[in-house]
Amino acid sequence: VGKAPCLLILGEPTHDREDLNEDERRLPDISKIRGYIVPAGYGIIIKKGTWHDFPVSVGPEATVFVINTKEVVEALASMKEPSPMDFGDCYKVRTADVFKHIRLKFPDLRPIANSFCSLNTSDVTTMPRADSEVSAVPSLYGKGMKRVEVEKWGGSRADCVWVVPIINVEHFDSRVFGPSVQPHLNKYHPEIANRGWRDYGNKRGLDRISKMFKNHGIRCTAVVSSDLVYDNELMSKLRDLKNDEEWEIGAHGLNNSSKRHGFQTYSEETQAVEDCIKRLGGAFD
Repeated sequence: VGKAPCLLILGEPTHDREDLNEDERRLPDISKIRGYIVPAGYGIIIKKGTWHDFPVSVGPEATVFVINTKEVVEALASMKEPSPMDFGDCYKVRTADVFKHIRLKFPDLRPIANSFCSLNTSDVTTMPRADSEVSAVPSLYGKGMKRVEVEKWGGSRADCVWVVPIINVEHFDSRVFGPSVQPHLNKYHPEIANRGWRDYGNKRGLDRISKMFKNHGIRCTAVVSSDLVYDNELMSKLRDLKNDEEWEIGAHGLNNSSKRHGFQTYSEETQAVEDCIKRLGGAFD
């Protein structure tokens, strides 16, 4: 989708090759691997057993929808990090581990891609603002705020590296356009692609990233849009992270679609902050 092509590496199936032994059938045939440039707007159905890598860019950012079976999605989601696997209707190998003395190289694909499609992305529509009109009110953000710096992190030790991940858990009004990986689709409602990309973070991304940090023994701070207090499933997950994993909860405004603090009057900003703290305070008490 979008305007940029992508590169897809494909290898002929080996699992049913009669000229190979059992071990060779479990590996790709290097001589049968090819790289294909897929123009924007095209779809491909891959034959069962075809060796393939994830689509990659040939220059500008490329956006690709990948449709898998439920078994593959669940298997990939269960992985703590990208690595070889052989379960859940999914078999992955790392070519660098299998072919230790062979390195796959491809020529610069940009001239090739330019021969049939332009890689110039300067004409991509910019993302519309969520606010149709923004008043020219001077920013009062931070007025009168006193900042206190943290002193002596780690006490007297100077050999420590402090990792404090901040995880944004944001809400976007479905009636307006928002941040996107495909700005050119922000033209008509319902706008599904970019909204689905944003919703994925709260529905699946938070769960996956929290498991990753737990494996490394790292606690996080979740900064939450207070409009999300009405999302029972998400709030249950956040309460578990706060109580069981000792995450901290920070305020991230009402939502990410209304006026930003820099464009609010003093009274508007004060009311927004009070509403945000009241909602989140009640949800996590």
